[in-house]
Amino acid sequence: RILKDSLGGNAQTVMIACVSPSSSDFDESLNTLNYANRAQNIQNKAVVNCRKETEHIEELHLQIKNLQKALEQRQRSETRIIHRSGSAKRGAPDATARLLAECAHYRTCTDAAHRLLTELQEDSNLTVEQILRVKEWLCAVESERSELTSAGLDSGIESTSMEEQGPEAQGSKLAKAQVSTEKKCESIKDEQVAKLQRQVERLEEENRDFLAALEDAMEQYKLQSDKLQEQQDKISELHVRLEMAMPNLCVPGLLENLHLVTASQRPHTAPLDAAPSHGFGGVPSGLLPEQNGRALC
Repeated sequence: RILKDSLGGNAQTVMIACVSPSSSDFDESLNTLNYANRAQNIQNKAVVNCRKETEHIEELHLQIKNLQKALEQRQRSETRIIHRSGSAKRGAPDATARLLAECAHYRTCTDAAHRLLTELQEDSNLTVEQILRVKEWLCAVESERSELTSAGLDSGIESTSMEEQGPEAQGSKLAKAQVSTEKKCESIKDEQVAKLQRQVERLEEENRDFLAALEDAMEQYKLQSDKLQEQQDKISELHVRLEMAMPNLCVPGLLENLHLVTASQRPHTAPLDAAPSHGFGGVPSGLLPEQNGRALC
């Protein structure tokens, strides 16, 4: 039962069944052989776990850094364009076309980064630290995408209302977006910490249950040992009484012969609750002393 969950899956399993020739271990040996026979019929097909996402993590990290640099350059270029557009004429066709091309390029970069981060987040081989880092990057990319979607074209390309507000409004909006991104990342970290705390509490509860079961087993073992010691004391007392009542009787030889005669009739282990019977009903007539008082030994 302990190895039940370890069989099957993407692994090659080897089992060695250990049995005992003793008759007292017959049941355990039979169960072991039956289990080994069932396990022999299990067929596994082991393949190498290989996923492209894990092989290109460093490449994805480098690409994410490049995208972050591109976003920073976009912010700086957008700020310069806003300053220039304040002094230049509104609606210049060349500036509008250039801004449209830059926004389309950066939007494509952010979409690609979002897609790669989503695929990386679905990888089950990442550690908790890597998952948190990927979620932080994903939050940053999502905030940039939302800025491009909601404020990219409206901040100097198709609408002139943001041009009138100036760079101060853009800076306040970026600060708000950064604060919201930090809050999202903190909430994700809090969720991960709460999840780990729940796992720790569950393991502690299982440990307490195991300790309670172990204490119960130790108590039962102590009771069994006390009963066995009590039975051995009674046997010794009866043995002494028998020697005192019949001094001419060879008690050790009689008990040895009695054990040899009745060994095939009694079970391997006697119940602990049953009191041992010490009589001469099962002793053969040839082992008892004769009526004329002649001793056996």
